[in-house]
This record gives sequence, structure tokens and C-alpha cells, in this order.
Amino acid sequence: MLDRGIRDEIIKAVTAGASLRDAARAQGYAMTTARTWLQQDLVFARDFRKAKAQCKINQLVRLAEAKGWQAPVFLLERKWPAEFGRRKPAAAPAEPLKVDHTPMKVDLLFLPPELLKQVEQAFRNAADDIDSCPTKPLPKMLESDLSADSTSSD
Repeated sequence: MLDRGIRDEIIKAVTAGASLRDAARAQGYAMTTARTWLQQDLVFARDFRKAKAQCKINQLVRLAEAKGWQAPVFLLERKWPAEFGRRKPAAAPAEPLKVDHTPMKVDLLFLPPELLKQVEQAFRNAADDIDSCPTKPLPKMLESDLSADSTSSD
């Protein structure tokens, strides 16, 4: 049976930020004994969960008061790394990405007329922006589709 004084000391230590292992050792008990107490004593288990939550809240309050923020941040990062730990930046790819510059064939017949006009305008703008870029006339089939769309929508 767990002595109430020992239980209170363990709960106080956990509330202050100690692990169950350290709190039990400070009272002269092994971790396995403390785990047995948690399994057998529902009041102790409840108080232990409350103490862990209170520890977290205490650190957040200290952080919010901003009187020496480093210590509570350190404790929060170490005790609850999933919530407060430093996030690692995404790793850069091992090799630079390779871009395939081979021309892509797109069947323009399946594009809606509005999108087809946007594509044509984008190509014309790109050709206008680059002085050295030789422009080629649009394929006859594309020109006839565009002229048919422009006459039918007017």
C-alpha cells in the first residue's frame, strides 16, 4: 500500500516537472514500484495524470508571464516534444530536381474554347516578350477553330 505522504511527494515532484522515475527515486522507490502503484491505486493514477497536466499548464503560464521564457520553453520542448518540440525543416532532396524540357504534345481539340483562347494568347504574349524568339504561325486547324469560335460567339 502506498503511503499518503510518499504519494503526495511524488505528485508534487511530477507537478514541478520531474518524471515518474525521478520522483519515485527521490522517495527511495524503483520505477517498477511506482508503475505498480499506478496500476493498483486509481486515486494515485488520477492524481498522477492531473499532476502531469498541471505541470504543462504551469510552464505555459510561466511562458505567458514572460519572466525568463527560456526555462519553461526548455521544459516544454523536452517533456512534450510532439507538442512543443522544435520542428525539423524539410530535408532538401539528395539530388537537384531534373526538369524534362522535351516538348509535350497536347491535344488542343479537347480544351474548352475559353481555355484554348487563353493558351493562344499566352503563346502570343510569350513570343512578343522575347525578341529573339521566332514565331511560327498557328496550325491551320487551330486557326480555323479559333476563328469559328470568335464568329459564333459574336
